[in-house]
Amino acid sequence: MGVQWFCARWVGIRLAAHEPPPDPAAQLPSMNHIDVFCDAPVAMAVADRAGNLLRVNRALGDLVGHPAEALIGRGLASLSHSDDACRAMAELQKLLEGPSSHFQIEQQYLHSSGRTLWVLLAVSIVRSEQGDPLSFVAHVQDFSEQQELAQRMAYLADHDALTGLFTRRRFEGALAGHLHAMARYGDCGALILLDLDRFKTVNDTYGHQAGDEVLKGVAAVLRGRVRDTDVLARLGGDEFAVILPQADLAQAQVVAADVIRMLKASHSVIGRKKVTVTASAGVVALGDTAGRDPVAAADAAMYQAKRAGGNRWMAEPGLGPCRDHAFAGNRPFVPSWGGRVLGSRATKAAVVSAAALIVASRYGYVSVPTFHVARRSLANTLGRVLTAARGTGSLRGPSRLRHTRL
Repeated sequence: MGVQWFCARWVGIRLAAHEPPPDPAAQLPSMNHIDVFCDAPVAMAVADRAGNLLRVNRALGDLVGHPAEALIGRGLASLSHSDDACRAMAELQKLLEGPSSHFQIEQQYLHSSGRTLWVLLAVSIVRSEQGDPLSFVAHVQDFSEQQELAQRMAYLADHDALTGLFTRRRFEGALAGHLHAMARYGDCGALILLDLDRFKTVNDTYGHQAGDEVLKGVAAVLRGRVRDTDVLARLGGDEFAVILPQADLAQAQVVAADVIRMLKASHSVIGRKKVTVTASAGVVALGDTAGRDPVAAADAAMYQAKRAGGNRWMAEPGLGPCRDHAFAGNRPFVPSWGGRVLGSRATKAAVVSAAALIVASRYGYVSVPTFHVARRSLANTLGRVLTAARGTGSLRGPSRLRHTRL
């Protein structure tokens, strides 16, 4: 009996050694008890060839805030924002007609609460053995948080954290773009640089937190004066800049004078004290800086205003808006007697600019030398206009208008 038991034991071990390993799939629950599509954590849908939803899983319903059953029969593109729906339908049509088997695009979906979702829509087409299209399978991934973070980072890169104005980086990009447009299309534009007078005294007297409040107040004053289309930036410290598209020198001078006046009339409340600051500004017409950097030209004019005592603006004499030889877009604007043209847009702008300087001198915004330069410039311009009008060539602007009270 001992020999028989030993032989049986040996045969059993040999048979067990040759048995195949157990199948892992056999250990899983039956697929009849699991719906992989419905329970998938990824938002999914199946649509027919027309793009109408046939099946929608719970994840997609939760994503858009609707029960999955309520989405059956709706178009896949109907989940997109109205601005993106046409693009989604166009991509589906390309899958039906072209050789491509899938596409992936960014879309804006609308949640039932009304908020916008940023999603990545990936769609594959299912074809028969003969290659005929049968249906679409869509996967939707929400990346709204990443999009909001990217937008926030972009905002912080372009906006000053204290005042909310554009940063120097954004200002330089806008200025370069505007100068390019001027060179190509003949547009006009102007630049104002503004620096607060004796701002260091505010920081030393009341502290840097008080200085920050003053800077916020200055930003508010600037916002209240410029247009929505103007570019308003804080370049750093207490220095600000304004780009005025489609504005000539005379219009920029009016804006600068208004800003100087408004700043002096405003104040910031620091504790129980009212703190008032003034500013000096430099104004230049873009494209008329004789080849120099417009920022450097405006900066030079601004420091000229500071040396004159501050609380004023200055523009470099002789610089007017778009010159005839620089921009082909200038055309004559006023016909003279008998149809003869009196001058170009640049002539008109020179008259307006000089007159604005003269008026500003009455209120102490420009220096006496600048006033005399503007007066002589206006006399010369008017002399040329009248000479061209009469056609005699005998009228001399400076001599005939020497005693004119301007």
